[in-house]
Amino acid sequence: MLAKVSMVIVGCVFYTSSITSAFSAQEVSHTQGLVPMGVVSVGQKLTPDEVTTALSKKADLKGARYFKIISVGGRNKMYGTATIYK
Repeated sequence: MLAKVSMVIVGCVFYTSSITSAFSAQEVSHTQGLVPMGVVSVGQKLTPDEVTTALSKKADLKGARYFKIISVGGRNKMYGTATIYK
C-alpha cells in the first residue's frame, strides 16, 4: 500500500512539473510580430541562470508567453530586466 501511495505522489510531482514547464514564458531574441506587455525585473540572484529563470516566472505571472532580457548585471548579487510579450 505504501509503495502505491509513493508511486502516486511521484507521478503527481512529475505531472505538475511538466505542466509548469509546458506553459513557461519562453526567452526570445527576436521580437518582430510580438506585442509588448511591459517590463519585469528581478534582483538578489546568484547566477545568470537564476536571473533568467526568475524573469521567466515573473513573465508567467503577468500572463506573458515570451520575454527578452534587456539587462543583466551585478557583482555579488545579480539583477535582470526583461520586456514581456503576448
